[in-house]
Formats: sequence, structure tokens, C-alpha cells
Amino acid sequence: MGCICSCIGSIFQLIGDCIMGIVACIAGCIEWIVSIITGCCVGICDCIAGIFCCGRHRRSVRGSKV
Repeated sequence: MGCICSCIGSIFQLIGDCIMGIVACIAGCIEWIVSIITGCCVGICDCIAGIFCCGRHRRSVRGSKV
């Protein structure tokens, strides 16, 4: 159960402030790969949230350049 709570918390944290952008995206996916080995579920949530955050960040940067 603690794993699920951590998972939800990390999603809100990443979506709440996308300062880390691509770093959070990559780190989340690395953690997800590690989590498959260690058997923890938190990593996949960080990966999904990181990619969502990363995509939103890139889109907003591209929009401001145009």
C-alpha cells in the first residue's frame, strides 16, 4: 500500500512543477527499469508522469519560439 501512495505522490509532484523536464523523464524511466529488477511499482509511475511532464514542457517551449 505504501508503494501506491508514493506512486500517486510522485505523479502529483512531477505534474505540479515540471522544472526537471527531460531529466525527470529519463530518471523516471531508469527507475522504472530498476524497479522491474527490484520488484517495486513506484518506478513505472515516475516514468509515465515524467514522459507526460516532458511532453508538456517541450510543447510549451516550442509554442513560445513560434
